[in-house]
Amino acid sequence: MGKFDNNKVDGISSLPADDFNKNKTELRNILDKANIISSDTNLGQLAESIAIFAAKGDFYTAQFLNNTYTLTPSLSVYPPSYIDGQKVRFVIPANNTGAVLIKIGTLADIPVKTKEGTDMASGDFKIGKSAIIIYNLANNVFNILDLELNTTSTPVGAVFPSASITVPNGHLECDGSAISRTTYADLFNNIGTSWGVGDGSTTFNIPDLRGEFIRGWDNGKGTDSGRAFASSQLDAFQGHYHQVYHSTGGSGFNQFHASIASLSQQTSIETAMTAADIKTDGVNGTPRTAAETRPRNFALMYIIKY
Repeated sequence: MGKFDNNKVDGISSLPADDFNKNKTELRNILDKANIISSDTNLGQLAESIAIFAAKGDFYTAQFLNNTYTLTPSLSVYPPSYIDGQKVRFVIPANNTGAVLIKIGTLADIPVKTKEGTDMASGDFKIGKSAIIIYNLANNVFNILDLELNTTSTPVGAVFPSASITVPNGHLECDGSAISRTTYADLFNNIGTSWGVGDGSTTFNIPDLRGEFIRGWDNGKGTDSGRAFASSQLDAFQGHYHQVYHSTGGSGFNQFHASIASLSQQTSIETAMTAADIKTDGVNGTPRTAAETRPRNFALMYIIKY
């Protein structure tokens, strides 16, 4: 790729050749950054370079010092200022110990916030994990778009119990809240309005699993037939009856249904009976009663990945 001499470029233009040479040098640098060998016969190389920048230009390498991550673009090219909606991807080089700042090249330090706008907590950024952040011009911050928390990526919409009362980044408590369909677009696209339509236009509901047990959806098996996905179910006893043995100078037994409080004998013996308080059998301790039927359990917090 040669240069123009000091003559007029086209024999007519008054623009000096040096200006064209500078522009040509700049275009050559673009090809070099995209690792494209210049060719005088291939007129599509600039467009090819732009396509490479679009595909790779948001991936950065990071260095860490005092909770500031200094980023260098993989193509060593970055905008002269931060751009609204600018996405940045990088692999975290060290764990953070408090609020996080991002610095790209020689540009200013910018705070990193959660999607909800709160500061990053200690340990939110984990060494070796990947992060995607997006610049918010109105607030002059980078917000978390996606933050890898586990060795394997947790799918959007996954629900699991947490042994902490602090909800980790990238998750929400399953409390039935109505949340934004745009802010949480990935989650909305995954679960839709199965757990509630929100306001019917801009929000949708997440599951409310506070105080609830989870049961696998029957999905045609027949064990819990007739259930719709995401439907709730009250507690219940399986239908049954009890046998009552008594002695009135003879022998025999009576049957009655547990749902009936005042009972009469079902045999020829006409002695009236009434259900009394629950008593211990003398072996298994005092029976426990409550307003619901439940197994032994621990209280944990269900959270959902967004």
